[in-house]
Amino acid sequence: GAEIQQALQKEFGISMTFQELKSITLRELQARVNGTKFVDKVKNLSFMDTMWMNLHGGMIFKENIEEFQVAESEGHAKLLIIPGMIGGVGKIWSKLPNSVFILQHIRMFASKTFEDIYEAIIDDVLALFGDDNRFVLVGYSFGSMIALKLCEKLESLGKVGKLILIDGTPRSMQTNLTTLLPKDPTDEDIQNLIFNEYTSKTYGAMSKEILHNISQKSTWNSKVEEFTRLIVDAPSKEFLTQNLEALLNRMKIVLSDSRKFSVTDKTSVVLIKPLESFTKVERDYGLKDFCADEVRVETVEGDHYTIIENEKVVEIIKSVL
Repeated sequence: GAEIQQALQKEFGISMTFQELKSITLRELQARVNGTKFVDKVKNLSFMDTMWMNLHGGMIFKENIEEFQVAESEGHAKLLIIPGMIGGVGKIWSKLPNSVFILQHIRMFASKTFEDIYEAIIDDVLALFGDDNRFVLVGYSFGSMIALKLCEKLESLGKVGKLILIDGTPRSMQTNLTTLLPKDPTDEDIQNLIFNEYTSKTYGAMSKEILHNISQKSTWNSKVEEFTRLIVDAPSKEFLTQNLEALLNRMKIVLSDSRKFSVTDKTSVVLIKPLESFTKVERDYGLKDFCADEVRVETVEGDHYTIIENEKVVEIIKSVL
């Protein structure tokens, strides 16, 4: 045990107690090691890199809203976390004093429009906040779009809240994706991006052969079937299929959506960005177009993926609350 502790510290800068070492799984350890590698060795992480790390970190639940923790004392507003495209949100939220809930919009993996996702979740969100006149929304990546829309609705009901967006706004996501695709991309262009990126990062030298096999298929479903037949390291074939479907649909939503949101000065808005950011937009990621009040911008160490494991994010949220 001591030797493993020393090796983790020396090779990856990871400090763990004996108790943590005894309880951690190999998959969880691999995620921590990969996250550390990205922080230490990659300064300009690509948009797609982070998605593939997230792909293995989530799961699809039966309910729209999952209870993460219950507050130990009264007086704290309920906090709803809204994950990115494929559901990963990290585990740092237990450090908050609030009751914390996670919106499982990954369940709507087949939804092809933003409105479909919103309509599928809004009743549960309204029930969560119920008679409380306060709300706290934390939107990560793609979840920022949902958080902005929910904020509009909750404000219209007379509630007062806090909106925290973690490395995500409509403009930043659209900018990131358009840099990876040709002008006016087709469905096939987006599909090719998904398969090319995932395969090249997972299988290296074998990727050419795998991509050739996929390219022989004529439909999205047949391509996914061939892809999942070749991929062996996902939690399950069904899980991978649903995540790929969500990824395709949500990329198309981001690229085509030009909606305007409106947040009044009754809601405090904070944007938390990673130090290793690849987003080439304004400092506030374009939030000034949606928010009546000035947006507080904070920067923490990490990248688009590791930022949701950085405890400094929790400290910023505590200061906001």
